[in-house]
Amino acid sequence: MGEWNKDNGSDEAVVDRLRNEVDQTIDCICGPCSNGWMRRLDDNVSTFLTPMMVGSRTRLSPTQQRLLARWSAKNAAVIECCYDAPTRTPPSAFEYLRRIGVHPGTQVLVGRYEGDAQVLSHERDLFCRTIDDDEHYLSQSSFVIGKLLIQVLADPQQHSTPELGEDVARLLLALVPSLDRKIDWPPPLSIDDPLYDLVRLGPM
Repeated sequence: MGEWNKDNGSDEAVVDRLRNEVDQTIDCICGPCSNGWMRRLDDNVSTFLTPMMVGSRTRLSPTQQRLLARWSAKNAAVIECCYDAPTRTPPSAFEYLRRIGVHPGTQVLVGRYEGDAQVLSHERDLFCRTIDDDEHYLSQSSFVIGKLLIQVLADPQQHSTPELGEDVARLLLALVPSLDRKIDWPPPLSIDDPLYDLVRLGPM
């Protein structure tokens, strides 16, 4: 998706460009998915996603948190198709996302971005570690959408959410599990560009 400098437009322009780029048609997605559950998911998050992107106050219910987490995980899985990396979301995890929701090995985090370097961007990182002599890959997708930072951490081989580093847990709000709590947006702590590098490169 690349980067977009703030000088290129207003918050409303960012919202319009997001709709065109994040929801772009990618060849690896079939028509029934693109026009079915994915489209419904996009429609369901649109009412509360827009105020989050422009930094307006809003409150996320547990249902909205689950929708935002699933929408974020969906975008992370879809945009993988733009990269040449051999490690991608396996079909079983994608099918879980389609039929049920966020895979148990996935964590979705949100934070308030107040930096200058990015307004609309996406980056994907892979981290590898060995567990019981097997290599496990943690995929991390970081989205900046206006004033909203979203991180999706996914380890489809695990059945529990990835553990977070202390700094990341302090700066970002975890959407998984949603439990029975409401989240007030924006959070009190914001993320500037040096902190963005911290949360992107030091998740574990």
